[in-house]
Amino acid sequence: MNRQKSLNFNKSERLRHKTLVDNLFEQGQHVTVFPMKFTWRLLSEEELKSAFRTEVPDRLGRLQVMFTVPKRKLRHAVDRVAMRRRMREAWRLNRCPLKEFLSQSPDVRSLSVACVYLADHRSSSEKIKVRMIKALDILTRDVKNYLEHGEEDTSTRGL
Repeated sequence: MNRQKSLNFNKSERLRHKTLVDNLFEQGQHVTVFPMKFTWRLLSEEELKSAFRTEVPDRLGRLQVMFTVPKRKLRHAVDRVAMRRRMREAWRLNRCPLKEFLSQSPDVRSLSVACVYLADHRSSSEKIKVRMIKALDILTRDVKNYLEHGEEDTSTRGL
């Protein structure tokens, strides 16, 4: 029962604030694991407060993610929706190690992640799952390195 609750994909885990999304793509680091590209950015409490005019929303999760499938890559809406669902499901089932690491890091208030689909065809759920696990391992390692060594450029890393 407790495990079931931890696998939910709540609204607080969805990256939906325009200011956070804009800052993520302007200042974020990149990890590419084909057919997906992950852009991520760590935010401290002060950086998060400065991103909003009045105050930080109450239900802002420690780990926030958004999934996009460009229309230029997959022309049909049915295909884009299917790929978004597959990426979201793979994330939901395999994000636990990253989430646990973030809960043990007091310096991090929020980790924003954008997952962009790069292929121009539909990929199988199994392929998405395998690549998502690999990407989450790399992402966890990069976040650890970033916290230990400061701002290092990991944007050239890709597989």
